[in-house]
Amino acid sequence: MKEFKGKTALITGAAYGFGKEFVKQAAKRGMKIVAVDIMGEELAKLEAIAKENGAEDITLITADVGIYEETEKVVKTALEKYGTIDILMNNAGVAVPGNGYNLPLRDWEWIVQTNFMSHVYFMRQVIPIMLKQGTHCNIMNTCSVAGVINWIGMVPYYATKHAAVALSESINYELQAIGADIAMGVFCPGYVQTNLDHSEWYRPERFKDDSDPYYQSEEFKKGQAKDMQSRCGRRSRRIVSMCCHMRNTMDSLSCRQLRSFRERARI
Repeated sequence: MKEFKGKTALITGAAYGFGKEFVKQAAKRGMKIVAVDIMGEELAKLEAIAKENGAEDITLITADVGIYEETEKVVKTALEKYGTIDILMNNAGVAVPGNGYNLPLRDWEWIVQTNFMSHVYFMRQVIPIMLKQGTHCNIMNTCSVAGVINWIGMVPYYATKHAAVALSESINYELQAIGADIAMGVFCPGYVQTNLDHSEWYRPERFKDDSDPYYQSEEFKKGQAKDMQSRCGRRSRRIVSMCCHMRNTMDSLSCRQLRSFRERARI
């Protein structure tokens, strides 16, 4: 996409980290923005930031993107307010450190719903809207370098990011097959100091159970205390320079570029 002014961007995980930066970049391009996050108080700070950076307008929605009905509310609000969705940025994500075979199932379910199913939920609703609009549109899914390599310590995170990459590639092939004017990209950064290692701040009530012995275990406590960077592995840090050299933070890897990147990452 080359013309951004007046277009509508729907951005999830918008309150912190990359999501917050995506909001700033969309604002600088004069876009209308739908910013979504589960952290309502932090999300509220984005209105002033977006306006300062030149956004045409911004709508803030507090929602849990791991719940389909809440994603429906987001999409409905975006259409009622702006009439179109031109860019979808699936950016929300969480991580829980610990051995994959020990993590409680509620942690697996939380991570799968947030990191993967939210992509499914939004694309299932937004792609038909984009097709009906008949204009050039973009979808960018934040997949992380964890979507193209594996390491120890955050198995559900790596698994869901790989799934998100596969989903993006497969949907892209389907869109190509029907000649859709929708560009699909994946954003695969290496380790960056975001708020990912504070995912416990975002844990919904339905995934909390302080009585579970795991959350009192040394494994869980040590995992919370460790910096996530140590969990990305040396291999990840070696290939960060290969990962998504962005001209600006609105760029992402196309699925074709991803295939090349994946082969280089495995060397």
